[in-house]
Amino acid sequence: MTELVKESLFRTGPAVPESPDAVLVGILRTKRAHGSVGDTNFRLWLHSHLETLTGKKPIIKAQGCIVVVTDPKSDTLFSCHIDTVHTVMESDGSVQDLAYDSAFGHIVLGQGSTSSCLGADDGAGIYVMLRMIMAKVPGTYVFHTGEEHGGVGSRALRSAEAPWLDSFSRAIAFDRAVQRQDSPEVICTQGGQACASLEFGQALVAELNKHSELFADDWVISHKGSFTDTKVYSDIIPECVNLGVFYAQQHSKHEWLDVAHLESLVTAACAIKWDDIKAVRKPVAVPKPSAKWEYQPKQSEFNYKKSSDYKKQQAAEDLYWESKLNSKAKMPNKAKGNSEFADLEGGNLTDYLMYFEEDPEAAATSVAKLLAKYKAACAELEVLKDFMSM
Repeated sequence: MTELVKESLFRTGPAVPESPDAVLVGILRTKRAHGSVGDTNFRLWLHSHLETLTGKKPIIKAQGCIVVVTDPKSDTLFSCHIDTVHTVMESDGSVQDLAYDSAFGHIVLGQGSTSSCLGADDGAGIYVMLRMIMAKVPGTYVFHTGEEHGGVGSRALRSAEAPWLDSFSRAIAFDRAVQRQDSPEVICTQGGQACASLEFGQALVAELNKHSELFADDWVISHKGSFTDTKVYSDIIPECVNLGVFYAQQHSKHEWLDVAHLESLVTAACAIKWDDIKAVRKPVAVPKPSAKWEYQPKQSEFNYKKSSDYKKQQAAEDLYWESKLNSKAKMPNKAKGNSEFADLEGGNLTDYLMYFEEDPEAAATSVAKLLAKYKAACAELEVLKDFMSM
């Protein structure tokens, strides 16, 4: 790999490795759009590698999700996803060039690379779980397929394996970006839906801070999550969270991964007694919308913002940001734009899919208004064209 110097995520902290782990490099060199040749090749490699690590064949479940159990007595499920946001065309089985900054420990795409992203989302999560399996950390490990397509694998598992999922008390995903200005997060709320209790989040934050060596800020609880596979299980498994794995600018060619911090997370993940972190939250079933798309907020978890648990979470977060940032930063669920279409701004395909599923009436209303605006703009444009041609 070529050398490339980039700005550091933080200023001081854990030792930067002279070179990244070979397995991590191998993961990041592959392009794995869901259903592509690269995806198939990687799954074959992963299956073989896991068999080498554990001495037994991994379990293949719905939609090709790969499952490894290190301790059947553990009630903790660990989660990552195999696919990346590379295009199917570029995920042809070829590898991409990488560059490593040995001064700060960052991996990026190699200079001149035509790839659309690095794929640390979620190659970093895969790597963390492989290292935990090597260390024989008790738990069940699920390598999901199709997360970037709205949770293809997790939704299939939710449908086919509900009794199996019900045996777990906590689901820990390794699939969260960490931006330069932020502390690494323990995501307790995804897409506006409470997926974990404040008590569980606080306990996990304490364990991560105890065992991690960070450059600057400590781990914090966050309610800013959008979607990862553990959200799909939140109506069955009591505590479902998503942890930062130190990639940034995901879904773009500028994506980069902080290897030093990732290795610090690996150390913490292998040291934490996950089964000892008490599950507090009671799962709440989210009813499916009726065939007529009738929205019934009093009968759904969409109304969870009125609950005392949610208010307690929001009060704690408000207090944290007021004391830590002392700025004009807005809280999640309060940061509304000036546009009447603020709920549609800044989202990606997964965000929109989740929005339509969780609040179909509001989403349909926004789209109807947007379509009306578009038609009006087209009509106005035609009038202007006629005027200009006079």
